[in-house]
Amino acid sequence: MLRNKLIYLHSNNLTHQQIMAELKINPNLDNIDQVNADQYVEKLQCNVLTILDLKYPQKLKLMANPPWIIYYIGDLKLLEQRLVYITGEHYPSDYGMIATADYIKNINDKVIISGLTYGIDYQANLKALQNNLKTIAVVSQGLNFVYPPHAINLYQKIKEDHLVLSIYPPMQRLKKNMFAQRNEILVNLADEVCIMEAKENSYLIKIAEYAQEQVKEVYALPGSIYSVKSQGTNLLIQEGASVIYLEK
Repeated sequence: MLRNKLIYLHSNNLTHQQIMAELKINPNLDNIDQVNADQYVEKLQCNVLTILDLKYPQKLKLMANPPWIIYYIGDLKLLEQRLVYITGEHYPSDYGMIATADYIKNINDKVIISGLTYGIDYQANLKALQNNLKTIAVVSQGLNFVYPPHAINLYQKIKEDHLVLSIYPPMQRLKKNMFAQRNEILVNLADEVCIMEAKENSYLIKIAEYAQEQVKEVYALPGSIYSVKSQGTNLLIQEGASVIYLEK
């Protein structure tokens, strides 16, 4: 079965281009033992989608280099709803944290998607749960690991009733370049991208620009002209991002 061979091949954490090259040379992956591949898939403690599967997210197929494999635990049907990606500084101000919490209180009939790391990302997943909203965590490492360690309890709750997703094999430990790849997945899955706080030269500006390139709705939270952590979001608004308002 080609599907299981593809999953087994991906366990080496090959890039999209490397898998393409392998399939070009060996379309049926005859060099991979079928029994080994089947046993590997059977032992995985998560669900797996390949790009060959009907349930593979259509939004990701639109990417220039879509992930061949997606590993997940939880309710995959959440991806069919309207998704709001909420992100911001890893070390935000009190204003950013409070505004994120208040903004999520006013969200209805949407799913909050974020990266479950530090600051605004953690706050987004947490406040979704506290407000009885569904949430998705797209993580930067394999599903057998939790990063950062303080997110372990929240990670477990999201696994149980919501959705945790990764494009990396379960035993893949975190590497620095994985954050950027994870961010692209978040943007492409989302319908709306909300930047709650960002410094002027932050990677979050690149996320917003990438989201605009993918024709996503981009929102930014305005802040004080004296706040370094609002310089980036104020700039995004100046360049055309929609303003995040909090309902009274």
